[in-house]
Amino acid sequence: MKKDQQLKLENELLKIRLLAETGAVVHIDSDASPEMEHAFLQMVLSIESQYPLKKTTVHNFIGEPLLPVLKYLETEQDCSIEVEKLLQVLDLNFIDVVFPEHLSWKEMLRFLVQDLMPEPIDDIRIPQLRALFFYDTFHPDSPLFLPN
Repeated sequence: MKKDQQLKLENELLKIRLLAETGAVVHIDSDASPEMEHAFLQMVLSIESQYPLKKTTVHNFIGEPLLPVLKYLETEQDCSIEVEKLLQVLDLNFIDVVFPEHLSWKEMLRFLVQDLMPEPIDDIRIPQLRALFFYDTFHPDSPLFLPN
C-alpha cells in the first residue's frame, strides 16, 4: 500500500475514533494534504483526550488585566488606544477577535469589555492553537449583518 493511501486510511480511522470517543465530527478541506490532515487530527485527538477541560473566562485566561471604565472614555481616539491595548494582551494569549470593518472604536471596546471578557473559554494552552471570536457571533442581528 502506498504511503499516501495508508495515511488516508489512518486519517479515516482517526475520524471514526474521534466520533466514537468524543462525538466530534471532523470536516477537513479536500485540498489539505494527507500529512496536514493527519497532523490536524492528531492535534484534535490530543485536545479532546484532555477532557474534562477546566473552564475559565477570557478575562481570567489573559491574566485579569485592569479593564477600562467605559463611561470615562468619551472619544473614539481614547477608545482606540484601549482597544489596541486589549487586542495586544489577547494576542499574547493566543486569542484573536474579528470585528466588522466599519465598527466604531467605542463599540469595539464595549464588546471587548462587556461581551468578551466574561465569555467562557477552555483553560488550555497548546502551542500554535489560537482561540477565535467573531463579533457577529455575539451580535448576529446587528444592522451591519442584515441583508439589504
